Amino acid sequence: MPALRAAPGLVALAFVAHALSAQTPLPVPAEPAGPAGEPRTLQVGGETRRYFLYLPASWHRGHPAPLVLVFHGGGGLASGIGSHTGFSRLADREGFV
Repeated sequence: MPALRAAPGLVALAFVAHALSAQTPLPVPAEPAGPAGEPRTLQVGGETRRYFLYLPASWHRGHPAPLVLVFHGGGGLASGIGSHTGFSRLADREGFV
């Protein structure tokens, strides 16, 4: 069963990596970007999953950048994890997505 629990995360990672490396524009978010990044959704196993994509100011399309996934714990909110953990500020300083 652990492999099944990891599958949604791997799908999300593959989706984000593909979107960031694609030469076509990233989809326009339904909501404006906030401190957590741009709200996005993807379908995994028939379920709509929501995530936030934070792009530091130093990020430029066509230039590789490390990808860091930050997961909140049970009862936490994805919208607050970047500021709560400091990962948004760290991404700005270190240049990772």
